[in-house]
Amino acid sequence: MPRPEESKYVQQHLANERTFLAWIRTIIAILGIGFVTTSLHFELAREMHPFSDALVRGIGLFTIFIALVAAIYACWSYLHKRRGINSGQFQSAFRFPILLSACLVLMLLAMVAYLLTAY
Repeated sequence: MPRPEESKYVQQHLANERTFLAWIRTIIAILGIGFVTTSLHFELAREMHPFSDALVRGIGLFTIFIALVAAIYACWSYLHKRRGINSGQFQSAFRFPILLSACLVLMLLAMVAYLLTAY
């Protein structure tokens, strides 16, 4: 049974849960990109420049790091927004989406550098 303060804001709490699940899907997609990139490299690559090997390893580790940070943020954000909804002091996210976007741009630039050096 929901607590009285939460039952007034059912729609907002459900939207918060959907946002949390969207973060989880994003994390899975980020990990998928890293996994596919590294596994294709080591499956298809025979004689490549050592820089390509180091770069693809870096991409794999970077995607894991981004996913880990995003998972921690998703949990923190969900709980923070839940408190904000219940207290009537909700604030939307501002800095983290910009940070995550910057990290994804760096990851994509690293993938471009990899493709330019690998083949």
